Amino acid sequence: MGFGRKLANSTWRWLRAYWVIIAALGLVPGVTLAQTSLSGIPLSSEQLQQFMQSRSANGVGGAQASQLPTETVLRPAQSFRPKLPPSRLEKILSRRAGVKLRQFGYDQLGVGQTVTVPQVGAIANNYVLGPGDEIVVDLRGQVNAQYSVSVTRSGQVVLPKLAPILAAGRTLGAFKEDLDAAVKRAFVATQAYVTLGQLRQISVLVVGDVANPGTRIVTGLSTPVDAILLSGGVKKTGSLRNVELIRDGHVTHIDLYDLLTPHGAPKSIALADGDRILVPPLGPTVAVTGWVRRPGIYELAPGQRAISVRGLMSLAGGLEVRGAYHL
Repeated sequence: MGFGRKLANSTWRWLRAYWVIIAALGLVPGVTLAQTSLSGIPLSSEQLQQFMQSRSANGVGGAQASQLPTETVLRPAQSFRPKLPPSRLEKILSRRAGVKLRQFGYDQLGVGQTVTVPQVGAIANNYVLGPGDEIVVDLRGQVNAQYSVSVTRSGQVVLPKLAPILAAGRTLGAFKEDLDAAVKRAFVATQAYVTLGQLRQISVLVVGDVANPGTRIVTGLSTPVDAILLSGGVKKTGSLRNVELIRDGHVTHIDLYDLLTPHGAPKSIALADGDRILVPPLGPTVAVTGWVRRPGIYELAPGQRAISVRGLMSLAGGLEVRGAYHL
């Protein structure tokens, strides 16, 4: 009889221990670790905290990978006034026309603004990698593993059991091809899936007719417009139609009117570390007023000294009221 009671008590203790493990792992809905213990007495808060810390350290019941931010918010180096005072050009042409005229585009691109760069969504294969970019590699097949590594200062990505792979200065698509080939050589029946995690920060120099010229820290997905807005925007003495992006001695001309009018085709240009953005002085201008949708002062395209009436009407958004006019 005594042996049977000891066996029953032993079995009961074992069942309580099993119940504690099941509850701790969260497999029983509505039951928490604080409600159970080996002795039948609820655990103290200190004991509960110690146990939960040990679970987190062992990776039990928690997420293994840290959540990445969904966006990066970049702010101008200085605070700027939301409205710009009339320029000398605006005063002269307004006096000639007898109505108030403003230079087109500077309300949007002539003041400093906060820039939000999304960190989620697919990254195009033409994205150029650089030191500091985080690369997430998933191996699936005979080998199942996940690695989060950053491109080193030497421009390489180092993964276990693989030779270092050159990444800096190469597109994401080219890197994927090299990594896939390396995985096929090192493992059997294993596929590699590559995504980007945290994007690197890069340094660009903005000079010329901007409110606050200088060096700006942006991300690998930032554009020349982002860097200009972070520099306080283009002054009214600066050009919106002939911005220069200088990279390794090569100059790319950017017409910001492409962003402001429906007739242009904006260039999708991502910045690279060491880029230089130059905003030159304002070029030749023309003014239009009357029955047009956007009366104002417009800058001519680079190399253009004159513009047709039809072209000027197009810049101004067309006629406000359709019909016959004597021009």
